[in-house]
Amino acid sequence: CRWTTRIASGAVDAFELFADYGIAVPRSRRAGSLTEALTAAGEVGYPVALKTQAVSHKSDVGGVILDLADDAALTAAYRAMSESLGPKVSIDAMVAAGVEISVGFVRDEAFGPLLVVAAGGVAVELLGDRVVACPPVSCTGALDLLGTLRTAPLLTGWRGAAAVDIDALAAVVVGFSQLAIELGDVLDAAEANPVIVSAGGAVAVDALVIVRS
Repeated sequence: CRWTTRIASGAVDAFELFADYGIAVPRSRRAGSLTEALTAAGEVGYPVALKTQAVSHKSDVGGVILDLADDAALTAAYRAMSESLGPKVSIDAMVAAGVEISVGFVRDEAFGPLLVVAAGGVAVELLGDRVVACPPVSCTGALDLLGTLRTAPLLTGWRGAAAVDIDALAAVVVGFSQLAIELGDVLDAAEANPVIVSAGGAVAVDALVIVRS
């Protein structure tokens, strides 16, 4: 796998990696200064999300600011974030609201890479609504995994809400399954939390990759 060499050299962008495995991601640009952030926003297109690159769990430290509508809003948000978390950020296109699911894998010393599908968002650990499987997982297997979640009714339309594109979400699960098979020996974990899934598809809006030491 061509990614093995890139990961070994430290040249890995999580969004680029996920996209290479068929996992939809938002338009995104990295920036290390206000000027670069404004340029990135012009390329991505407003509204944008501003995310710190200083920590993995960005929301825990105020490292995610959403729905920035113009240069003035981005300038104020960037200045505040860079003062507390440093200048390195990403500028991401906003994604339409939907159901939040966490998909990824973790490496277990005994079993190898284990695929993990869970109710996503900032409360993923609190909810504890997850299912674990050994890859490979087929599209049918992915649908079965999703159906075992306690939050599965949200995917099919809860209390009048529109059903989401569950096939697109299953494709994300299959993509992580293939990623785990091919890169589970060089990565300790890879996660998209959340994957926002709606009637229009499934997009991984935040990405984490942990390289094996």
